[in-house]
Amino acid sequence: MVSRQRLNHLTILLLLVVHLHSLSGDEDVCVSQAETCGDVVEQLSPGPAPSEGEGPGREDSEHGYLLFCLCMGRFGNKIEHLLGAIAFSAAINRTLVIPPFPEDHNIPFTDYFKLDPILTYHRAITMETFMSEVAPLKWPPEERRGYCWSRTESCDMKPGNPHRSFWDEFDIYFIGTQSYTLPYTPGPDSGRWGRTFPPDKHPVLALKGSPSPYPMRNTDYHLQRLLHWSDDIQERADDFIKSNFNGKEFIGIHLRNGNDWSRACRNAAGQQNYMASPQCLGKPSTGTVTMEMCLPNITEISRVLRKTVRTSGIRDVFIATDHDAMIRELGSKLSTLNIRLVSGVSSVQLDLAVLGQSRYFIGNCVSSVSSFVTRERMLTNKPTTFWGLN
Repeated sequence: MVSRQRLNHLTILLLLVVHLHSLSGDEDVCVSQAETCGDVVEQLSPGPAPSEGEGPGREDSEHGYLLFCLCMGRFGNKIEHLLGAIAFSAAINRTLVIPPFPEDHNIPFTDYFKLDPILTYHRAITMETFMSEVAPLKWPPEERRGYCWSRTESCDMKPGNPHRSFWDEFDIYFIGTQSYTLPYTPGPDSGRWGRTFPPDKHPVLALKGSPSPYPMRNTDYHLQRLLHWSDDIQERADDFIKSNFNGKEFIGIHLRNGNDWSRACRNAAGQQNYMASPQCLGKPSTGTVTMEMCLPNITEISRVLRKTVRTSGIRDVFIATDHDAMIRELGSKLSTLNIRLVSGVSSVQLDLAVLGQSRYFIGNCVSSVSSFVTRERMLTNKPTTFWGLN
């Protein structure tokens, strides 16, 4: 761990980052139907409050609905797409139909998070409620058309899984499709959506994918405050912390070292922006990604963890990982520190909920899972640092 002065510096730096960014699997380098990564350079802002009559509320059929397949990347990527979609739905003033998380099957959003906090920002309804209560009246089977960004007439809404299973689980079969080239960036052009697809003629816009980029825009960062863990996830995380740490402070670390992640890191070194790297390098970048940032070895992990333990005096360490917690290696390297290492649980959601409550967090600069924790901790002013920083 770096010094307290360095921690304060990092906290300030984090407040200026752009595009903050799974414990398992590949993370997409860029996934927006029309937008490429790294093109938007913006200052972090608290974000606009909804206008009167256009903000909080469960649903409003007069303004139409927006739904999409949350089908790109793993959990960390999906969260960034979702937060961007919340901002986009508010910008074009359509009620957001919050999609489930496609895993082995569709997992309802409310299994992981609470809906009510999102309603304080903009109108929203879960996909399950929309299909059971709204769709029979506002989107009958004979009117279900898909929309996708394309400069050609081609628009395949179900190009294999998870897209096909996502829609099929809700018995959604499109009678046709419509292509568009409208921008997703909120701003002056947002009104073009209403003019091109007026709600009275297009009550439901069912998009092929998320109307937002990965990495997410820094101006959407504040929307992390809308993600509150469900009672089930929060209670399980609290029970885990109580049983393993018994009220004592602990250090949380995130290790990405699975085979798929190792392959992704081969392309990382030397790049100024790679996946979630702006969370530690800033945007514009103040440096380049190194292998130690993306795939730190046991020497680097031991170095940073040793500094953290010595600086904080905390001896309990929680390890979240997609593959190898490296408990034996770390125990050997840090044997003189008398630390206690606790490996994570079998759920990325539970790992994230626990990491958010750690006193200190050491994350992976390139991972969108680490960036989930980083954003949450920035909101609560908890210190964060990363592997590979001097």
